[in-house]
Amino acid sequence: TKDHLDVAAREVAAFKEALHELNPSIHLVLQPGNHDIGQRPTPTDVQRYRERFGDDYFSFWVGGVLYVALNSQYYRDAQHTQAERQAQDGWAKRAFREAVERSARHVVFAGCTSSRS
Repeated sequence: TKDHLDVAAREVAAFKEALHELNPSIHLVLQPGNHDIGQRPTPTDVQRYRERFGDDYFSFWVGGVLYVALNSQYYRDAQHTQAERQAQDGWAKRAFREAVERSARHVVFAGCTSSRS
């Protein structure tokens, strides 16, 4: 509903304002979960997240370690996001292949989980 979107927009604005209090030397990594894109995300939910916070799945390297963050909500319920899930799956395969090709010392995987209620 419009009221829910207004509340969410205010919460996002307050969150982003609070981030300004962090020391700029602290590198922040945001990862979506069920409270960010919903239990059963739609392409609109995913797009809204991306507009507010950036990519919903990504990887980065630090000191020979590959960090991989996936949007795990696609694995909970992809009824409306099959294309997004397939894109992420293809991307993840390439990221893990890169880890092998670059001889990653470790691969750290992150995904947010939620209950099945």
